[in-house]
Amino acid sequence: MRALWKTLVVVVFLLVVVVVAGVVVIATVDPNDYKDLIAEKAKEATGRDLKLDGNIQLDLGWSPTLVVENVSFANAPWGSRPQMATLKRLEVQVELMPAIRGDYRVNKLIVEGLDLLAETDKQGAGNWVMGEPKPEPEKPSEPGELVIPVVRQVLIQDVKVTYRDGKSGQATVLTLDNLIAEAEDNDSPLKVDIAGNVDKTPFEAKGTFGAVNALVRGDKYPVDFAADLLGLKATAKGEVTGAAGGIDVSVKGADLNKTIDAVKGFVPDLKTADLPALGAFSVTAKLTGSADKMAVSDLNVAVGRPDFLALSATGGISDAVKVTGINIVAGVKASNLNKTAEAAKAFVPELAKVKLPPLGGLDAKATVLGSLKALSVSGIEVATGRDDFAAVTARGSIADALNTKGLDITVAVRGDELTKTLDQAQALAPELGAALGDKKLPAIGPFSLAATIKGGLDAMAVSGIDVNVGRAEQLLVTAKGAVADAIKAKGLALDVALQGADATPLARAFAGEGLKIPALRIVAKVSDPDGGYALDGLDAKVGRSDLSGNLAVKLAGERPVLNAKLASKMLDLDEIMPQQKGGKKAPAPAPAAKKGDGRVFPNDPLPVEGLKAADATVSFRGDAVKVNGTTLKDLSVDLSLQNGKLAVKPFSVVAGEGTIKGDVGLDASVAMPALAVNVDVAQLDYGKLLKDMDVTDLVRGKLDAKTNVTGQGVSVREIMAGLDGKLRVVTENGYINSKLLNVVSSDLAAALTFGDSKGDQDIRCGVVDFDIKKGQADARALVVETGGISVIGEGGIDLAQEKLDLSIDPKAKSVSLVKVAMIPVDVGGTLASPSVKPNVGAAAVGVVTGAVGTVTDVAKGGASGLGGLVKSVTGQGGGDTAAAGKAASVDQTDYCKLALAGEAVKRVAVAPAPAATTSEPPASKAAPATSVSPGATLTPPPKTESAPAAAEKPVEKAKEAVGDLGKKLDKGLKGLFK
Repeated sequence: MRALWKTLVVVVFLLVVVVVAGVVVIATVDPNDYKDLIAEKAKEATGRDLKLDGNIQLDLGWSPTLVVENVSFANAPWGSRPQMATLKRLEVQVELMPAIRGDYRVNKLIVEGLDLLAETDKQGAGNWVMGEPKPEPEKPSEPGELVIPVVRQVLIQDVKVTYRDGKSGQATVLTLDNLIAEAEDNDSPLKVDIAGNVDKTPFEAKGTFGAVNALVRGDKYPVDFAADLLGLKATAKGEVTGAAGGIDVSVKGADLNKTIDAVKGFVPDLKTADLPALGAFSVTAKLTGSADKMAVSDLNVAVGRPDFLALSATGGISDAVKVTGINIVAGVKASNLNKTAEAAKAFVPELAKVKLPPLGGLDAKATVLGSLKALSVSGIEVATGRDDFAAVTARGSIADALNTKGLDITVAVRGDELTKTLDQAQALAPELGAALGDKKLPAIGPFSLAATIKGGLDAMAVSGIDVNVGRAEQLLVTAKGAVADAIKAKGLALDVALQGADATPLARAFAGEGLKIPALRIVAKVSDPDGGYALDGLDAKVGRSDLSGNLAVKLAGERPVLNAKLASKMLDLDEIMPQQKGGKKAPAPAPAAKKGDGRVFPNDPLPVEGLKAADATVSFRGDAVKVNGTTLKDLSVDLSLQNGKLAVKPFSVVAGEGTIKGDVGLDASVAMPALAVNVDVAQLDYGKLLKDMDVTDLVRGKLDAKTNVTGQGVSVREIMAGLDGKLRVVTENGYINSKLLNVVSSDLAAALTFGDSKGDQDIRCGVVDFDIKKGQADARALVVETGGISVIGEGGIDLAQEKLDLSIDPKAKSVSLVKVAMIPVDVGGTLASPSVKPNVGAAAVGVVTGAVGTVTDVAKGGASGLGGLVKSVTGQGGGDTAAAGKAASVDQTDYCKLALAGEAVKRVAVAPAPAATTSEPPASKAAPATSVSPGATLTPPPKTESAPAAAEKPVEKAKEAVGDLGKKLDKGLKGLFK
């Protein structure tokens, strides 16, 4: 625009000077004769055509007057119209005599009907850019007094100035209805009166300014000015006198929207903005100094309205020209940020898609100091939000606001209910909703956070951290401490605590129904040494359980490294296990049903890669661990995981008053993972253990066991198929309830209910001894001996094919029991579907109906149906005496001695029993007998309900144990990687 006005001055000067000079020199010549010459000189200077279509009039005298009419000046070739400017009339009157003395005086300057178009092309070039004249050689300046011509009166009427943007095509029109400026001379005050409009928005201004010579000399320069333009009222009153005095400036508007509407032509982006009601605005200040160094003091700015958004600023700027010495207190207020955000959707369309939570109000202020090159902010005070969502306060300062360095701000956040806040915050952070999923959180309680932030965006320290979430009657989480470098999350030093009387509702939201969390208190120090994280001084109490020690995870290096040293006086897992209604333990969730291949040992690849993902060293010492009703004592476990090699070595525990020791190793660093298990059990009270686990109370005794097996494979099935090692279980001096003997024969139980049967139910020994080679488990000894019977097993188990091939042969060791039908059985089938069949030929001659095929069949009466053989095998009531002699044998071999000595045990041939000398039991107690002849079909006697019912529970549990063996092995091995 400066170039534009320069062009206009050139044109006017040419018109005035050339014409006046010509008239003065040649007074008798008609100036109209020189129109062509004037136009030619104008084109040489500008490259544009100047047309003088009207009359040129010159009145000579002591005050010569020049009048020029109907002048036009050509536009740029690319312009939107032919003329850049047209002028209806120009009149200039000067005083002749003072000019001879070098005192130039213009009595009046009148401009009427000026129509000026300033525009740019699509590339932004202006039509006011013309051919520049050749530069003249610089002449050395000579000192001398600056002479400013006196202009007594300026009258401008009917002026139209249009600015058109060639890129957007938008235009803004400024119209001056009149502009009057009057001063008697350069030592007299200047009066100004202006009226016009901008894009049809009227404005007017009127005032009095100091003398021109006073401004040039730097003397006191008074100003008294008032304007009403663009929807605002502005005043300036005072005097410019250097450091002293000053001008009081005031700009006020009742409606900021009207002012913005008036300037939309100058700011194209505002034309499409749908602004809310912004309210009034007011700016007052005092200006002191000079044009090269002007100070602003007593600044007071107020914009907007509190129910939407109100801005304020007070203070000053010592050098407004260089924008240095800023000392301004700025403030922002809003009573309802939701309302503010709703209005802001016109500028931020994304907000239209967001359902905002209740944000509350905003009250913020701060003191801004310095300059545009070095700005600091002190006295920061911010309060926003509301307690039913989140209330935030901040206090402090920023030493370097431009680079966000030197922060020293204390922040506090609080809310009435965290669950409600999280629900509402999902509108602002959708990723939070994704993290929670479909979990319905219970009421957690209030929350608060306080901390002091120091530093900058490159290195920020957080101290004085004080976090409280929840309530003690449910769960309260607290954290206190500091973070040395919050940007890199390093230098943690936090004291963390969890305590609560009942965290069950919160736990069930994540772990499901049935889980019960008793009263708890957990404290620890959280730090991050060596590029990892550590929990030191861990002290946890959950109900009756406790846990203490240290835990650290190092994340630097090739793999994460876990180190833990933990101890407990009591760890009651039953207390927090999922519970059924009525207080019973809830069963573990059943796995999703999937089509199998009829095998027990899974063929799914073990996730051994998990063992290669981290290294670990963990030790645990537990005085007592309660699980499934059983209390394990003196539990000691040392675990090491290095480069994919897992070693649990050693581990030891006291269970069932016995000791279990051993080690387990799994090497996943090789292509074919290798498993090694060594376990020694000493004096385990299995009767107590089974009773505590709610399995059975029909047996009592202690056992010793030793397992030493190795295998390789990528699945449980493959490991079992190549398993090598030994399994030996030994028990002595135990007891078995006669009800359990119904599995072998209900008649045996009946026989043991009279006479001296106490010793017959005592377990002299029980030995299970397997040699395992390449997945073939061969029984060296399967022996159970009581005072009355011996049960000998032979055969083996094909672990590769999961096939059973066992023979179980019971024999009487007491003459009083030779009348009881003890039928050998063959156990076949597979681990997933075992079958049990009686080997009648090994016991007596005859065909038996109601043949049995499963363990359950035996327990529920199949073997009892053989009770009809009693008379036959004892020779009573007729029948085949040869068969009777074969079956009625007493085997008094000491199998316990052989089995306990580690010998391989098989049934030896026995001699027929001597004639029975015992009397028949009373009729009321004796089992019914039937005479049987060879080849006869036996009809089972009526079933009794007591024996099957009593036997069913241990039998079914035995089936479940066998059928579930592979799944538990698979789950146990896979659990190592989770």
